[in-house]
Amino acid sequence: MITQAKVGPASVMAGKKVLISCHVFHVRGPMYIARVGAALFHEDLVTVYPVLYDDGTHGDMTSGDGVYSVEIQAGETPCDQRIIFSASDKSRNEIESEPIILKVR
Repeated sequence: MITQAKVGPASVMAGKKVLISCHVFHVRGPMYIARVGAALFHEDLVTVYPVLYDDGTHGDMTSGDGVYSVEIQAGETPCDQRIIFSASDKSRNEIESEPIILKVR
C-alpha cells in the first residue's frame, strides 16, 4: 500500500531541487518491499526515477521509517507535472499511487 505521497515544496521555481516521497507499507513487513520508484509526466515527456530511498540518503530524512524519498531537480520550463509512485514486492506484485502534482513556476 502506498500512502502519504507528497512533493515538497508543491510549487517550485524551474530548475530548483524538490523532494518527492511516499510511505510504503507491506502486510508481510518492510523486508518484502523490493523497489519503490516514481515517474513524472508532462505532456509527452516521462522522467523515471527507478529508486527512491529509505536509508537516510538522497533527501530521505529517516532510515527505515517506511518513507521512501529522493531529491530531484524540477524541470526548466513552467508546467504542472504529475507524479505517480510505484512499489513492487519480492513476488513482483506492483502497485501505483494516485497522481500528485508538482507545479513548476
